[in-house]
Amino acid sequence: MLLSREKNGAKFMLLEGDVFKSLETGKIFTPKNMNRKNMKVLLIGGGTGGHILPLSLLINIFKKKKDISMDLVVADNDLDREIINKNKKDFPVAKVHFLKTGKLRAYFSWENFTDLIVFIRGVFSAKKMLLSISPDIIFFKGGFIGF
Repeated sequence: MLLSREKNGAKFMLLEGDVFKSLETGKIFTPKNMNRKNMKVLLIGGGTGGHILPLSLLINIFKKKKDISMDLVVADNDLDREIINKNKKDFPVAKVHFLKTGKLRAYFSWENFTDLIVFIRGVFSAKKMLLSISPDIIFFKGGFIGF
C-alpha cells in the first residue's frame, strides 16, 4: 500500500503495472496524471532479498517520469548491501540509504540490550531521514526495516 503526504494523508493501492487507486476517493492515478513537479518517492524494504528486489520494479515504473526523484531505504546489513551491489542496474536512479536496525529476540540474550540501543538510534535516524527527504509518496514493501 502506498501512503501519501498529500492533504488528509490519502492512502493509495497499487493495482496493475503503474496504476494506483486512491482508497478514499476511488480516483485512478498513473505516472501520466501524477502531474506534480519534482515528486519525491520513498521506497522502503529490507532485511531479506524478498523485500528489496520487488522494489526494483517500482523504480522502473517511476523512472519513466523524469520529474520523480526516488530514495530507497534498506537495512544496513551484509545481505542488503550485497543485493544492492549485485543488482545496481535495477536501482539506477534511486538514491540508496542504509539504515541500522536492531533485532529484538523472543528468547533471552544479552544482545537484546545492545540491540535495543541500536533500535532506538535507528528510530531517530529514520525520523531524521524522513524529514530530510520529505517524500510525497511512501511505498513500504515489508521487512523489519519498516518497523
